[in-house]
Amino acid sequence: MYLSGVRGVTAATDFHTALGYTGRANNAFNAPDSSHHMYASDATTVATITAQCKMSMEEVERAVAKLETLDPMIQPAARIGGETKFVLLMHTWCAYDIRRSISQGDWLEIHKATDDAKSPIYRNSLGEYAGIVLHKHRNVIRTSSSCTDTDFIAASGVTAARNLILGAQAAVIAWGGDGGPGRYTWNEETDDRGNALVITSGAIYGVSKIVFNSADFGVIALDSYCGDPNS
Repeated sequence: MYLSGVRGVTAATDFHTALGYTGRANNAFNAPDSSHHMYASDATTVATITAQCKMSMEEVERAVAKLETLDPMIQPAARIGGETKFVLLMHTWCAYDIRRSISQGDWLEIHKATDDAKSPIYRNSLGEYAGIVLHKHRNVIRTSSSCTDTDFIAASGVTAARNLILGAQAAVIAWGGDGGPGRYTWNEETDDRGNALVITSGAIYGVSKIVFNSADFGVIALDSYCGDPNS
């Protein structure tokens, strides 16, 4: 959520935060700045995304062009064999749209040509294209016309996703405490007259997207159509 800058419409049964959640402990979400925000196809806002604005290898190409010309540049998530690597994290339904493409030079050809598939950065991935490792996850932030986030409302009948292009240091986590060992507390007690062990663990921490000079530091948001292929 912090990398996306918004809560989205995923049900509270999947997320532990309620719809309309705006951040923890006064640590508010930061929306993507205009230089680090892309839209699939010809969309210019979330509200203008249509069913034709799907994830495709064309969008990956556009992401590559964006990454190579941004100033300041986003640093790569990794370097393998002397080559820079970034990560594109997309919703499962967006990955479905890419997988359906089997034309020459598109998804099928790219997947067959992926090098070093046993590398940890590639495991469970969709392959790589032009230095961007493609990954999917069901909890990538989504939106619809019923979204309660004012600046993240899709058109009627449209579901969209905020896919993320990630480089190094896209987010940071800070820990608080009394200076003792470890980041989590651990306490054990007995209940039910000593028959039940009760364990409590806790931590003081905060998560945030890194923003420098009012610009996102290591992430680009790529909003696209995200329709359930089984509906």
